[in-house]
Amino acid sequence: MPRLKAGIAGSSSVVLSCFIILAPAPTSFSSEGSRPTDHRMTLTIVPAAHVLRVRDTVTFPTTRDNVVSFLLHSQLHARIETPEVILIKEETNVRPSSIDPTGRYTPQDDRVPVTRYRVHIPPGIRTFTLSYEGQINQPPIAAGDDYGRSTEDSAGVISSDGVFLSGSSYWYPTFEDQGVLSFTLDVEGPDGFRFVSQGKRREYSRDNHLHQVWYTDTPQDEIYLVGGKWVEYAREEGDFTAYAFLRSADQALAEKYLSRTGPYVRMYEALLGPYPYPKFALVENFWETGYGMPSFTLLGSTVVRLPFILTSSYPHEILHNWWGNGVYVDYREGNWCEGLTAYLADHLMAENRGEGTIYRRTTLKHYADYVTGSQDFPISAFRERHNAVTRAVGYGKTLMLFHMLRLELGDQRFIEALRTFYQENRFKRASFSLLADTFSRVAGSDLRPFFAQWVQHTGAPVLQVKQIRVEQQGKTHQVRARLEQIQGGTPYHLRVPVFVTGEGGAQAQMQLIVMNDRETEIIFTMSSPPIRLDIDPEFDVFRRLDRAELPPTLSEAFGDSHALFVLPAQESPELLEGYRRLATAWKVTMPDAQIRLDQELEALPQDRAVWVLGWNNRFRREVERSLTSFPIQFTEKDLTLDSTRISPQSGSVVITSRFATAPFKAIGFVATETAMAIPGLSRKVPHYDRYSYLAFTGEETKNILKGEWPVISSPLSIPLGGPSLASHPIRPPRKPLIAVEP
Repeated sequence: MPRLKAGIAGSSSVVLSCFIILAPAPTSFSSEGSRPTDHRMTLTIVPAAHVLRVRDTVTFPTTRDNVVSFLLHSQLHARIETPEVILIKEETNVRPSSIDPTGRYTPQDDRVPVTRYRVHIPPGIRTFTLSYEGQINQPPIAAGDDYGRSTEDSAGVISSDGVFLSGSSYWYPTFEDQGVLSFTLDVEGPDGFRFVSQGKRREYSRDNHLHQVWYTDTPQDEIYLVGGKWVEYAREEGDFTAYAFLRSADQALAEKYLSRTGPYVRMYEALLGPYPYPKFALVENFWETGYGMPSFTLLGSTVVRLPFILTSSYPHEILHNWWGNGVYVDYREGNWCEGLTAYLADHLMAENRGEGTIYRRTTLKHYADYVTGSQDFPISAFRERHNAVTRAVGYGKTLMLFHMLRLELGDQRFIEALRTFYQENRFKRASFSLLADTFSRVAGSDLRPFFAQWVQHTGAPVLQVKQIRVEQQGKTHQVRARLEQIQGGTPYHLRVPVFVTGEGGAQAQMQLIVMNDRETEIIFTMSSPPIRLDIDPEFDVFRRLDRAELPPTLSEAFGDSHALFVLPAQESPELLEGYRRLATAWKVTMPDAQIRLDQELEALPQDRAVWVLGWNNRFRREVERSLTSFPIQFTEKDLTLDSTRISPQSGSVVITSRFATAPFKAIGFVATETAMAIPGLSRKVPHYDRYSYLAFTGEETKNILKGEWPVISSPLSIPLGGPSLASHPIRPPRKPLIAVEP
């Protein structure tokens, strides 16, 4: 159930309909395990009363054992309608396993009461009919996320605001070894209430009530149903339809999404193969979500209006229809689809802007900042994102795995392997082992050790270069050095790009250094004097970065669970209380963090990240001293940041730097003279964690400036003599896998 962690109902009393529009006959699938269990449902939904009434005819693909079990929400009371079949309520308050024997993953939610039923089926019977009804109402509640970001989540809700039902709602009988499924949903609700699910839609009227029928004959991982009072927009795109379901009329907003849907789908079809569904719909939700379901995405009202979503999250959610919602994840070996989707969406967009190196550096920085030894875990243990640590491993490390695989195979074979994997596993569950087998077959070499190294083990390599020397031999120049892995444990098998730039050379020479041991030798022979040696300067290898390779950014301060927040005792009571609330909010994901007044400290500790809050904090001068190497200038009345003058009376600033002594921990500085701006800073700043400095204006905290400090001195970029090349590019940006339309 891939999810991105970032209408209004009326009320009506309606009668259960038993009319079913049959979907086309199920497609034939070669693998017995891929043939779906079919659900033909008629549903009546009464949002104002939180009520769901269902009649479900279940057909198994083959004759089953005489006894089968299924799980159902405990507030839904079931009875059997097939005379020869016996239904027994077996156990209440069941805590289902997150991963069933087929590899299907259902997030556990203690708010959802679950009952297990046992069904006795006579020999030769494959079909029975079940009726059930009751209430589902778990309203959205605050959910924990990275460093106190405000998010909400629901495991299932039927309300006048809207409907959200997924597999984790247990709103339909979930057989504990069912595998994939197909369905027809014939839905009746209040006047003006619309519904969206996977697949295609048909509509008809009966007894002056509109029935909306959603059906799919392609095997699905679970069944989603969302509802609300929406304004519908549509555009035909040949073999599929693009939709936008908005909570209020907004032609311009709908057009923005509809105009991008077709080009994104065609781009990914060219890269990977045919789009697997008859539609793609943008659906506006009644609380803030960023979910990706098969053939639609569910975005909150704020999210859907953010300008960058069209070129970031939107292509990501469309791509999930190939990965996660087209080829399903066998979660028994971990979740591969989030990292692959991030690589072919978010990273691809960055590559098209010429920013692939920056994106990978940020990815590796998140790992360095948030994942400590005690928090680290292997990719094989990743199921879904909960916080910055799971994001750094499940998305970031997995993304880098696919990047390294691409460099190993070359673009052509990498794309061929992806297309083969998609073609052979559409609507089936697939694991990392299957990925390894497919890529090995296409590459013509055994890549299973590569996958095992990165998927099954915790940690990352750490690189160090030593014994560097330059020798002249006649008209040639030779660079020699030793490249070493200095992390503990078994050394990694690596392919490390190493560059040497020569004097007057337009482009550096590159060698791919293969490391199978703890250390290996680097030898370059050049005709011109060498002036710089760079180890993995484009961040192509997943590794734990040296702090000096990176600019100080907010993520360093947010990533330290032992951080200290220093409050300004001399500020006004209103500002002091605002800073205290900000520190308390950010401290949520820092279990060992402390909050102290500046007057309680003789000096700032240097063994942890420190947040210095307030213009009048007695440690402000120490912040200023830590920034002397960067382009920033403080005066008593204002500061100039990145050539922009900021007045404390109208602006708020957030700045990061580092202590000058080991272990070079982060210093964060947050300052405003507008107490009403602090809630906005508390809410917004964590979303900018990749930046070194920020500036905002007004009580609404409108961002007016953001940026990263330059890297002053990297231990893996070594001057060898001659002119400075600090801003000299190693080589032109790598060509993206596929071009994105402007």
